[in-house]
Amino acid sequence: MKPCKISFCTTVMDRLPHLLQTLSQNIIDNIDYDDLEFIILDYNSSQEIFNPLYRNFRTEIESGRVKIFRTNDPLHYNMSHSRNMAFNLASGDILCNIDADNFTGKGFAAYVQRMFHFNGAIFLTTHNIKHVNNDVLGRICVRREDFQNVNGYDERMKHYGFDDFDLANRLEGLGLRKLQISKHFLSAVKHSNATRMTNFPGGKSHYDVLIRYENPYCSELILRFKNGTYSRAHIINNHIKAAIERCRNPLPLNKHFKFSIQEHKWIEGTWTESSKSLYLNFSNNNTIIKRFKNDVYQTKEQHLFYKITNPGLLEVTLFFYNQISNRNIMDENLMNKRFKVNDGGYGKGKYVTYTL
Repeated sequence: MKPCKISFCTTVMDRLPHLLQTLSQNIIDNIDYDDLEFIILDYNSSQEIFNPLYRNFRTEIESGRVKIFRTNDPLHYNMSHSRNMAFNLASGDILCNIDADNFTGKGFAAYVQRMFHFNGAIFLTTHNIKHVNNDVLGRICVRREDFQNVNGYDERMKHYGFDDFDLANRLEGLGLRKLQISKHFLSAVKHSNATRMTNFPGGKSHYDVLIRYENPYCSELILRFKNGTYSRAHIINNHIKAAIERCRNPLPLNKHFKFSIQEHKWIEGTWTESSKSLYLNFSNNNTIIKRFKNDVYQTKEQHLFYKITNPGLLEVTLFFYNQISNRNIMDENLMNKRFKVNDGGYGKGKYVTYTL
């Protein structure tokens, strides 16, 4: 087979324990593939990254098999921008995103080489693999020139999820064939959604979340953030809605995403609060919601908003907020057949290279 350099690209922001665990195993599992580099981008972690990595992987760092970079600019973790930046720093013919919590599996680099050699114009993904662990959905391998032809991950996606699905859609739009990665290579360190979203907007930065029941398939959400902004929308359970509508008029059950938002995109504004009222400002129009009890607010229409205090429900709600924000961009790209994004370039930013 024709020799091919492969880059395993990993971005990390305060996930050092996961990285130490997976990188060690991934180096061992791909030791038989010579032309392989591990690109590690420290995306402004608050904790020390290089010294622990050097203590554990001195030989690989000194040989250049493991290359470590750091950017000091980001305030929050951004999957699209961080991955674009890491891919730009890589020198491989084939670029693979390997999340910090992902194990590649034994012989993954050799597997990637074979797949691209024998299958022509393809890319590898976990997109649409049934019963796959959510923690490996970010795994994707693509030829450098194909990644450049779509201008990378869409950097308008600033939240969690669907950036990889969107990239897969756009690569297919260019005429590439999507091949699914064998499940043999798909495993990851288990962790909660709370850990997953720690450094995303809406993770540590949320102030509180209010919810109002409207009907069996619709509830209104108000997410308040510590910087004085809010996001507001009606969340729709499409399966319940379709079931109700089917009872009235027989229709096939909606098998698309279970949840969506009625407004298509979040209504965003600023908020302030007094001891008696919550003030929501949107386009110079104020909405005043009276404090009814400690964790209950009432609108002038007598609608009641309840503060979400259950940790499990709060985690699910914040996870939904992050995903729906990116999913709307993905849907927009599909609808407009927009295959090339980031008109002003991608993966930009200052960085330093850790050298000895």
